[in-house]
Amino acid sequence: MRFIFPAAILLVAACGGSTTGPLTLADLKERDLLFQERANSGQGGFAPTVTLPDYATASYSGVAFVVIGTDQPQGDSVAALGAAELTVDLVNARVSGTADTFFQIDQFSSLNIQQAEGDPITGTLTYALTQTAAGENSFNGRVVGTITALDGQAYDFNLDGGGVLGGENAEVFGIEAAQGNIAAAILTSRD
Repeated sequence: MRFIFPAAILLVAACGGSTTGPLTLADLKERDLLFQERANSGQGGFAPTVTLPDYATASYSGVAFVVIGTDQPQGDSVAALGAAELTVDLVNARVSGTADTFFQIDQFSSLNIQQAEGDPITGTLTYALTQTAAGENSFNGRVVGTITALDGQAYDFNLDGGGVLGGENAEVFGIEAAQGNIAAAILTSRD
């Protein structure tokens, strides 16, 4: 069984490396490439982790993608790409993190982050999830925050979500959350 995100809803995060100063859209594209490399390497790519790793905590980082409105480019939708960071804490059975440094994306129907163009916008999302059961690779929780589009419209997020460790050695972690016409998903790779 694979962890699959709906085609129109993707918040992607990948190992980011070090940068000086604020992240750019080019930095986010680089993070996406690193995630894609890890998610698609090994047996099965982003398949859920069968055996939990032996680490107590681990940091994951990458990019975030959100869609507000319809998934059609001709609709009144807003799509944004940002930087995502999270910590998986297996001792306390929780995941927490933030997404920020967002860019409003001009054309998003293909979800090809490498071709994304856009302008900086303000916003922050936070996420907190708890492990569904001891020894399980899945987590449930919330994604909350606000993103303000280029036109000044603020969009509030207060979404139920779920997450899963993926890859043979828990190289990636994904979160998906949606409610009504607002959706977010977070895919990260371990630092």
